[in-house]
Amino acid sequence: MTAPSLSIGIEEEYQIIDPKSRELTPGFAELVQAEDPLIRDIKPELHQCQVEIGTPPCRTIQQLKAELIRHRRAIILAARARGLAIASAGTHPISSWMKQDVTPLERYLGVKNELQDLAHRLLIFGTHVHVAIEDPEQCVARTLEGAAPLRERAGVVRGDAERPLLLRPRRVK
Repeated sequence: MTAPSLSIGIEEEYQIIDPKSRELTPGFAELVQAEDPLIRDIKPELHQCQVEIGTPPCRTIQQLKAELIRHRRAIILAARARGLAIASAGTHPISSWMKQDVTPLERYLGVKNELQDLAHRLLIFGTHVHVAIEDPEQCVARTLEGAAPLRERAGVVRGDAERPLLLRPRRVK
C-alpha cells in the first residue's frame, strides 16, 4: 500500500482565566482585538470564557508541531497583554457553569435555546484532530489499520452497508 496524500490540523479550546482569582472570565472580545495575524483566526465558543485556536492543514507532524506552538504562543501573549491568562484542561476545577455567559452569536443562542440548561452546563474544553486523506480507499484502509489496537481490545465486527463497523467492548479480566 502506498502512503496516502494527507494533511492534519488541530483545533484546541482554551479557558480564559482571570489570573488573580483563577476563575473563568469572559475575554474573547478583548482577545480578538490583538494585532497578531494569528489571533484574527481565533474562534468564539459557546461560552464567553472560551476561545478556540486552529492550525492550518499541515503535511507533516513537524510542521503541525511548529504551527501549534506558534498559535499557542500568540494566544498566551495576547491574553497576557490584556490582563488575562489561558489554561488548557477538559473542564475548570472551581468555576461554576451557572456564572458563565453564553456567546451572543446566533449559532450559540440557538444551541442555548434548543438545549436550555444542558447547553449551559457544557462547560468543556476539547482538542480536535482533523486528518484529511485524499483517496477514499486509502482513507478507509488507513483508518482500519490505525484502529487495529482498538480491534484487538474491543472486538470489531465488520458489517455491511447498513452497519459498516461496530466496536464491541470486551470485559477485561
